Amino acid sequence: MNNRDRAVDLTVGPCEPDAAVALRDPEDNEVPEDEEDIEELGDVGNFAGVYLRNLDAGALIERLSYNGGAGSGGPMVATNDLIAVQVVCGIDIIRRGSGDVREISRAAAALDVVALQAAWVENNGHIKIVSISELL
Repeated sequence: MNNRDRAVDLTVGPCEPDAAVALRDPEDNEVPEDEEDIEELGDVGNFAGVYLRNLDAGALIERLSYNGGAGSGGPMVATNDLIAVQVVCGIDIIRRGSGDVREISRAAAALDVVALQAAWVENNGHIKIVSISELL
């Protein structure tokens, strides 16, 4: 099984003790040129969204379509219930299982993938810090 990913935009973050979450956007359809390229695309070829992969076995756990404002290298993290992704002007919360997205639109927002917290500046100028589990 090939677990490599070569999307144009690609971000990886922590999830569960033995998994990782990845966001990928190939921008254009990944059209393989030969049989070897088809095999290299694996179970996420021609897919734009987020997916979770078991790190020990390499098995795909879940994949959800997502086309929000995230780009390569931004913070992201997954829990048993959600996936949180830093976007240009806020944080997107993706519900695992359904793929429903809640957008937290703030000019100044940050995602802490270690502490599983999000922070943003409120309209009154105060900083609000919340556990990402409270954002569903």
